Amino acid sequence: MAPQDEVGSNISRIIEVGQSLGLQLNVAKCEVVTHPGTVISDPTIGLFTVVSLKDLVLLGFPLFPGPMLDKTWSDRCNDLSRAVERLSMVGSQYALILLRASFSAPRVHHLLRFSPSVDHETLTTFDDLLRSALSQITNSNLTDTQWLQASLPIKDGGLGVRRVASLALTTFWHLLRVPSPSRMLSWLDMPAPPTHSLKRSVRLGRTRSGHRPPPPADVMHKQSHWDSPGIQRDQTSGIWPGHL
Repeated sequence: MAPQDEVGSNISRIIEVGQSLGLQLNVAKCEVVTHPGTVISDPTIGLFTVVSLKDLVLLGFPLFPGPMLDKTWSDRCNDLSRAVERLSMVGSQYALILLRASFSAPRVHHLLRFSPSVDHETLTTFDDLLRSALSQITNSNLTDTQWLQASLPIKDGGLGVRRVASLALTTFWHLLRVPSPSRMLSWLDMPAPPTHSLKRSVRLGRTRSGHRPPPPADVMHKQSHWDSPGIQRDQTSGIWPGHL
């Protein structure tokens, strides 16, 4: 991390320039991220809210496993549960569109991509809520096979309500191979996510993908190419698109 005197000098410069423009720094909304036990000697920095690394949130996503990540996923499950209750107030077609496009995987894609959520226990809770919502919309009790097929993309014979547990690994694996917040952290002189979490994700990725090579370099930036092996595996797991 940057030395305190350097950070303090930069803050003083911001305050000085801001005052010349008629702006004032609101220290009540400022945070300082530091290692536990760090003694803050700069008087201005001392007015900032101290945030530990395990509670660090950048652009809306927690960077490390721990209580903050648990709370974030719990909040997303609560949001989905509330949305599912309200979907019963609209027609089935509109409810399905809202569920697929707004309340399911797209709602938490930033968490799947940038937070170490692989195998987080709340993913199952989130998927159970999606399954319950889809059963409510279709007025049917989906079997495991029907739910598996419904969670496939539309182009692959499903309803496009993706299971976040099936996306978590490839989405985070995609993070390890393309430009990511890890580079942002290096610019900010902040540590990258714990090495053991990254190594574990790599190991899980190799195991579950059958040691398949990564996509070609020209399409490596596209999430769909990372996701396709898992879709193909689901399609060959005793189901056939079109038989819900």
